[in-house]
Amino acid sequence: MKLGIFLPNWIGDVVMATPALRALRKHVGPQARIVGIMRPYVADVLVGTPWLDDRIYFDPRSKNPELRGWRFARALRRERFDTVVLLTNSLRTAFWARMSGARQRVGYARDGRAMFLTHKLYAPMAGGDYAQQPTLDAYLRIAYALGCPRESTRMELATLPADEQAADEVWRRLEIPADKPVVVVNSGAAFGASKLWPAAHFGRLARRIADEWGYPVVAICGPREREIARQIVAEASHPGVMSLADPRLGEDFPLPIGLSKACVRRAALLVTTDSGPRHFAPAFDVPVVTLFGPTFISLSETHFAKAIHLQRKVPCGPCMEKICPLGHHQCMRDLSVDEVYAAVQSQLVAASEGQKPRGPYESWQDDAYTSGGGPLVIPAEPWHTRSGGATVLATPTTGAQRTALAEPPLVAALRYFDGPDRSHDRIANLPLRVPATAAGTAQIWINERFRPALAEAELDEFTAVMAATSGRLMRALPDRENWWLHLGGRHATGRGMFMKKHHVRTIGSWLTAKLGRATPRSPGRIEAENAARLEADGIRCMPVVAFGEKLHTSGLLESFILTDELAGYTQLDHFLRRRFAPLNTPACGGQRRDRDFDRLLARVAAVTGRFHRLGYNHRDLYCCHFFIREDAATNDTSGNDGVRLIDLQRVEQRTRWRRRWIVKDLAQLAYSAPRAQVSRSRRLAFFKAYLGVAKLQPADRRLLRSMLQKQWLMEFKLGPSQ
Repeated sequence: MKLGIFLPNWIGDVVMATPALRALRKHVGPQARIVGIMRPYVADVLVGTPWLDDRIYFDPRSKNPELRGWRFARALRRERFDTVVLLTNSLRTAFWARMSGARQRVGYARDGRAMFLTHKLYAPMAGGDYAQQPTLDAYLRIAYALGCPRESTRMELATLPADEQAADEVWRRLEIPADKPVVVVNSGAAFGASKLWPAAHFGRLARRIADEWGYPVVAICGPREREIARQIVAEASHPGVMSLADPRLGEDFPLPIGLSKACVRRAALLVTTDSGPRHFAPAFDVPVVTLFGPTFISLSETHFAKAIHLQRKVPCGPCMEKICPLGHHQCMRDLSVDEVYAAVQSQLVAASEGQKPRGPYESWQDDAYTSGGGPLVIPAEPWHTRSGGATVLATPTTGAQRTALAEPPLVAALRYFDGPDRSHDRIANLPLRVPATAAGTAQIWINERFRPALAEAELDEFTAVMAATSGRLMRALPDRENWWLHLGGRHATGRGMFMKKHHVRTIGSWLTAKLGRATPRSPGRIEAENAARLEADGIRCMPVVAFGEKLHTSGLLESFILTDELAGYTQLDHFLRRRFAPLNTPACGGQRRDRDFDRLLARVAAVTGRFHRLGYNHRDLYCCHFFIREDAATNDTSGNDGVRLIDLQRVEQRTRWRRRWIVKDLAQLAYSAPRAQVSRSRRLAFFKAYLGVAKLQPADRRLLRSMLQKQWLMEFKLGPSQ
C-alpha cells in the first residue's frame, strides 16, 4: 500500500499534524509506504521523525517548474498512490489529489472541492460558518475516518545531531552554563505583523526574568528576524539577555529551523507569540506561555497541560487579519509586561519543583529523556529513541552536510524604516514581498550601502525624495517622472542615480483609502520586489538604492524607486552600434563571424533563456532594457555580472497563455536589435543559444515562426526599426 499525505503549509500546523501522522503510521504498519507532500520550507520540521518514508515538494509560487504545474502532477502520478490524504483545505491541493490518480482521496468537503474527493468529511458548522474547532483535532478526525484507533493528542518532534551541535556552539559562544535553566523567547510571526508583541515589552520582560530569577534569556529568531531579536536585547540592556543575532555568533551564523528546535528542547520555558516555534514546546514537553492577539485560541489549541495562553479581549478582535486594519494593534500592545511576567513566574515555579534542566547533546542521551526500551529501526532513517513528548536522535547520522544558502545580495543589503517619515526605526530585512501600511502613512526602504550618501543629500525621507527637483528631468508623463540625480559630497563621490516618481489615482486606490485598507502595491514597490526576486534567482538587475510609497487619504498613491546608474554599463543597442561596425562595410572587414560578438550574443541569450525558464515575462523586453558592461564582449571572467536587466516594473509571472508572452518578449528583442549590426544568421544563432540547442526541432521552428510573425506585426504598426 502507498499512502500520500498533503501536509499543511504552516510550520505550526505541521507540528499539530504529528498525532495524525503517528496514528496513520501505526494503522498502516511498517510494510506500507507513506509519502509526505509538502512545501519545501516545512521539510525541516519533520526531519528525524519516523512516520514518512519519502517526500515530494510542491510550491505553486516557485520559480522551479518541477514544484508546480503539470510537472508536479506527473510526479504525483508516477508514485501510483492507493490513497491520498488531504490535511489541507485548499481547492488546489484537492485538484492535485485528483490528478494523482489515487483511487481514494480523503479530506474535508469545503470551499468547493467535494467533487475531487471520494471520501468526504464535513467540518462542524456554527451560525452558518465553520465552527472554531482545534486544528489538531481536525487532523485526527481524518485519521479516524481512515480506520485509525484513538490516538493521543501529544505532539512529537525530533532534533538531529547537527542541530544539537549548533545549539551547543551557541551556548559556548554566548557563555551560557550547560547546567543552568534557560528561558527562550520567540518574537517572530510569519502570519503577519498583527501577531507581534512589541520588542520593548519583550525586552523589559527578559530583563525582569534575568534580574529576579537569574536565568539566562535567549531570543531565538530566523534569518529575517535578526533585527527584532537585537531590539529585544537592546531594550533589556542586561548581560543575561542574549539572542541568536548576537555579534559573538556573527552575521553569517546559520539559523535553520533545526537550531530553533534544539534551543526550545533544552529550555526551561518558552515565551512566544502565536507562531510556528510555539508548537515546538509541547512537542518537547517544555512549558510555554503564548501571547495571542488577532487569532482564536481555539483554532490552535494543543491540549498541552504545561501551556498558558494570554489574550487581551478587545471589541475588534479576534479579527484574523495579518495587519491591524485599525492601525492601533491594541490586542497585543495592551497585553502588559506584568501580566505576562505573572504567567512566566507561575510556570517557572512549577518547573523548578523537581524538573531537571536540559543540557547539551552530550548529557541528555543518558538522562530521563531517553527510554530504556532500546532504539527503533526506521527504514532509510538513523536510529531513534523515544521519550516523553519527543523523539530524539541517539546517534549521529552520516551523509552529505547541508550548506546554508547565502541570502541574495539585494535582500541582504536592503533595510526599511516605516512610519510617517521614519517616525520610529523598526528595521527588518526586505522580503521578496514587502508588507503594506495603512492609508496616510509614508514608508521608505533604503539600501544600507547608500544610506550615508542619501542622508548627506537629505534624501532619506519620503517627502524629501518626492519633492526633489535638483536633478535632470529626463521624461515627464501624466502619472510618472523620470529623473537623473547627481549626488556629490564626501559619501557619494560623484555618484549618479536614476529615479522614477509615480503619481497614480484610481478607483481602487480611492476606495482603499476611504475604507482604511492597507496600501495597494505601488509601482515603486512592484519594481523593487521584482528586482529582489530576480536577484534571488541569479539574474542581475540594477542595484536598488531606495524606494518608498504613500497612499493619501484622497486616494492618490505616490511612490518612487531610486536605482544606481550602473557606471561602466551601456544599454545593449547603443553598445552594439558603438562596439561593432555595420555589416558589409570596409570596417567590418568582411568577417562572417566575430568572436566578441558571438560571446556577447551567447550571454544575452543565456540571461533571456533563464529569465523565461524561471517563469518570468517582461512585456517590454527591448534591447534598451539590457545593460552591458564594457568588457562583457571581451572578458570571459565577467560572468553573469556582464549583463543586467533594468526597468522591471512590468515584469510578471504569467502562467496562462505562457507561450504568447514568450513570443512577445522575443519579438520585442528582435525588433529592437540594430539591423546594421545583427544579421539574420546572428539572429538565428541567438535563438539557438536561447533554446540551448544546436539544431532546431519542429516545435522550435514553430516558436520561431510565431516570433517572426509578431515581429512583422510590430514593424507594420510601428515602422521598421533602425
